[in-house]
Amino acid sequence: MSRFVANRLAEIRHHLGDRLAEMKLKPRAKKDYPKDRFFIEFVPSRSGGDRSPIKIYFANEKESGLREASWEHAELQVDVWARRELGETGWVSWKEVDIATHRLRGTGEKMFEWLSFVLDYNGVVPPIMHSTNCIANPKFGDIYLEVERWADFEISQEYEYPGSPIEHLRFTDARDREVHIPVRKGNSHYSVFVEGKQIARVVQEDLVTINNIVRDLCLHPMPRSKPGEGGLADKTTSSRGIPGR
Repeated sequence: MSRFVANRLAEIRHHLGDRLAEMKLKPRAKKDYPKDRFFIEFVPSRSGGDRSPIKIYFANEKESGLREASWEHAELQVDVWARRELGETGWVSWKEVDIATHRLRGTGEKMFEWLSFVLDYNGVVPPIMHSTNCIANPKFGDIYLEVERWADFEISQEYEYPGSPIEHLRFTDARDREVHIPVRKGNSHYSVFVEGKQIARVVQEDLVTINNIVRDLCLHPMPRSKPGEGGLADKTTSSRGIPGR
C-alpha cells in the first residue's frame, strides 16, 4: 500500500471499524492505474463474503498538489446494482445498472457519520460467482425477464473448469417439446434447441429475437418440419435489441 493513502485508511479503520465489522467488511486501498488515482474499497473480511458497492477515490498528487491523499480532494463512487428475482424459480440475478459519484459531505466526525449512513444505505453485493441460487451472467437474467411471460421455466447452472459458467433455461413448448437454452457467460451468442436440435443462434444482448422465438414456440406452434429439419429457421442475429433491464 502506498504511503499516499495510508493515513486515510487508518482513519477509516478508527472511525468505521466497528460498523464495518458488523457488516463483515474491511477497507482496502488500491490504485486505479488508468485513472492514476488511489481508492479505498470495502471488501469481505473473509474470502467468499459479500462486498460493498462503495469506493472512495482520492485526487493524485499532481491534481491536489499534496503529498498524501486528502478528504477535501476525495469523491464517493457507488456502483448501483439491481437485484432481480427470476419469477418463482428461486434464482436471483444481480446486474450493475449505473455508477453514481458524490462529493463527501461534512468534515471530521460528521463526515464519518455520513459515510456510515452511505454504507448502510447501499448494503452489500454477493460475490455473484459460486453463490447459491445466484445467476453469474446478468445477460441470462435479462433473457429470463424478457421471456418469463410465455411459459413455466426451469433454471439450472453448470460450472466447468476451465471455462465460464453456463446457465440453462428449459421449458415445454405448445407442441409438448422440450426447449433448452444454454447461455455461457462471456460468449457473444447462444443457441436454442428443440428436442436436442439447434433451431437458432442469438446474440446475448438481443432480447427482441429471443422473445419472438419463445413466443412463437409457446403460442404459435411452427409447422412440423420435413425430415432432417429443425422447425424454426436456423439463424444468427447481430442486432443489439432492447437494453437489459
